[in-house]
Amino acid sequence: MKYHHPDSDFYRKVLGVEPPKAYPHVTEEEVLQNMVRLMPNNWVLKGNILEGETSQGKLVQRIPTDYILEKVENGLPVFKKVIL
Repeated sequence: MKYHHPDSDFYRKVLGVEPPKAYPHVTEEEVLQNMVRLMPNNWVLKGNILEGETSQGKLVQRIPTDYILEKVENGLPVFKKVIL
């Protein structure tokens, strides 16, 4: 027998229960006004994982293994392609 979660559409129809209401917490304009760009101040390459330290925590990104981190300019990583 397949398990149906009590909040599923099937049980809502059977029991005649209204679906949960979604109330917006903020407007789109408030979100756009309060957005902060995460600018990492330190980059570290560990294998193919590029880690950047930001004011909000770590920013992690995977990069192809044929690139290495050469330097950081104006807070942005600069890569060099490895040719074997």
